[in-house]
Amino acid sequence: MKRAGRFVTVTAVMIFCLSFFGSVSFLAVHAQHHCTDEHCSVCAVLVQCDQRLRSAAASGSAALFLLSCSMAAAFLTSAETREASCETLVSLKVEMLN
Repeated sequence: MKRAGRFVTVTAVMIFCLSFFGSVSFLAVHAQHHCTDEHCSVCAVLVQCDQRLRSAAASGSAALFLLSCSMAAAFLTSAETREASCETLVSLKVEMLN
C-alpha cells in the first residue's frame, strides 16, 4: 500500500512539473505572437498557460505560508513544553539519607 501511494505522489509531481515546463516553454516560444484574427487559437493557449502559471504560483505561496505557520506553531508548543516541565527531587526519585 505504501508503494502505491508513493507511485501516485511521484506521478502527480511529474505531471505538475511537465505542465509547468510546457507552459513556460510555450510562452517563451510564442512571446512575440501577432494575432491574425479574432478567434486565435495561439492566444487562447497563451491565456491558459498564463493562468496555469499564476495558479501554480498562488498554490506555492499558500503552501509556503501553511508550512511556515505549522513550523511556528511547532516551535512555540515545544518552547512551552520545555518551560512547563519542572524537575523536582521527588520526580527524579532522589532519596535523602542521613
